[in-house]
Formats: sequence, structure tokens, C-alpha cells
Amino acid sequence: MSIVPILIIIFVVFLIFRKKNTNKIEKNENIKKQTVKEIVKENKNFLREEYKIQQEKDFEKQDRMTDSLLKRQDKQLKILELAREKIETGNLEEGIAIIEDITYNQGGIIFPGVSWPMYLADVLYKNKMYDRCWKYLNYISLTHLDCLPKIKKLQSKICSKEKKYNDAFYFYIMSVVYSYQGCSFKPTMEIIEMKMNKNMSKVKINISNEELFQRILNYINNQSSEIEIRDDLRKIIT
Repeated sequence: MSIVPILIIIFVVFLIFRKKNTNKIEKNENIKKQTVKEIVKENKNFLREEYKIQQEKDFEKQDRMTDSLLKRQDKQLKILELAREKIETGNLEEGIAIIEDITYNQGGIIFPGVSWPMYLADVLYKNKMYDRCWKYLNYISLTHLDCLPKIKKLQSKICSKEKKYNDAFYFYIMSVVYSYQGCSFKPTMEIIEMKMNKNMSKVKINISNEELFQRILNYINNQSSEIEIRDDLRKIIT
């Protein structure tokens, strides 16, 4: 048998395989894109209930939704204040349990800003409940995007306490990145240097400090994701 027909068959099989593989990759990429869109949508809804109100075009319905939210906030505030009073008067576990119940079982804290969402995280950290604190921080990182700079900074502190210095370094960089991503103010190299200098003593990197600071600026300006940043940092942390 001539070798030419055999080569033709092999080539045709290769083309069919490549097409199937390409279609599979494209399908997976489409799934990833859809998943990201869904996550973004959910984050917006969880971030603050005001988002739902802002999307309502009927002004009368918008007013009713606002009144309802204010009443719910007022009710929740009284419960949170009670929890804080218990924590500050020595009933630590009871106070923590109240806020955890709101967070995990009742739809979460419905106030914008960082004060109340981060209150329990700070309490857990100060009382060395690091695993519990980490779980809470991961949870509110999906529901309170405006807290991300503080969330990452506190995660960095936990890693440092556990002597996971490379992870602490990564999370601290993420706290800096989130502080400026989406912000109209863009930091300079000097600002990045000032923020980073105190957090570089326990890690070794294979590039100069100036190159690192420039990379951080690039993460901010390019809207880099956490996955992209972690992958990039793995290349330079020795």
C-alpha cells in the first residue's frame, strides 16, 4: 500500500481532532465568560441593596423600596448594636454569634461602607480566632466589594501571624491594588513605594524593588484580576 493515502488519512484525522479540541476550548471559554458575568451581577446585588433601587425606573416603587430598606436597616442596626454591647461587656461568643447569624443566615449586613461589615472581622482577629475570621472575610469578599482593600489587608495580617510570609505579601499587594482600582485617583511610584516598604522585609524577590512597584502600578492600571496577579507574583517570589 502506498504511503500517500496513509498520510492523507492521518492528516484528515488530525484536522478532525483539532477542530473538536478547538470547539471544546471555545465552549469552555464561553462558560467561563458567562460565569464571570453571573458572578458580577450577583456581586452587584449583594454589594448593597441600593443597587436594586437604583435600577428601578418607577419612581413611586423606588420610594417604597427605599422606605422598606430604611426600616430594615433600622431594625438590623438595633440588633448589631446589641451584639456590639455584648462583645464589649464580655459576652464575646454571644455577640459574635448574633452577627454571624445575620451574615450567614439572614442575607447579610445591609449597610454600605466598611464599618459594620468589618467590625466582626476585627473582633475575631483581635481575639486570635483566625480560622473563623478567615471564613468571615472570604464570605463578605463576595457581598461587600467596597471592603476588599481592608479584607485583603486583614488577610495579610493573619498570614503574617501564621508565618506564611509569601501569602501575606500577596494579600497586602492585593489590598493596595483594590484601594486604587476603579478609583479616579491614580497612585505614583512614590506612593506605591511608601505603602510597600514596610511589608517587604520577610520575602525575597528576584526583581528590583522599582520593578515590583511598576508591576503593582500595572496591576492597578490594567485592572488585573487576583488570579493574574497571583500567577505573576509566583514568578518573582523566590
